[in-house]
Amino acid sequence: MANEVYDKQATDLTDILTKVKGTPGVQAVVNWSIVPAQSIVAKNMKQIGLNVPLFQSHGFGNLKYVEQAGAAAEGILFPAGRLLVVADLPDGHPQKGVLANYKERLRSTVQGGCQHVRWTRL
Repeated sequence: MANEVYDKQATDLTDILTKVKGTPGVQAVVNWSIVPAQSIVAKNMKQIGLNVPLFQSHGFGNLKYVEQAGAAAEGILFPAGRLLVVADLPDGHPQKGVLANYKERLRSTVQGGCQHVRWTRL
């Protein structure tokens, strides 16, 4: 197990991730943050060939982090409520109507729209 800390303003985390990659028995990376480094961790892992699951915080549901990570975002695991997948819920789901209504109201009142992304699979 490795426990590393990085500066939230970091623009390259390959040094830290290389140390993690060299840790015997590493099976996953858990990056629990809500800063732009979420995207950097994903991209740098791909660059150095650190091919283990990446678990991110709920903040990764923000579309800007996904876009910044590009192809490296594929396969990232993160906790999220059903709001992110409301369009994919079955019509009979008890939360679908409430969530769809909330999402539409949020989009119509928040300048720039809602930053949530619709995922079908990660």
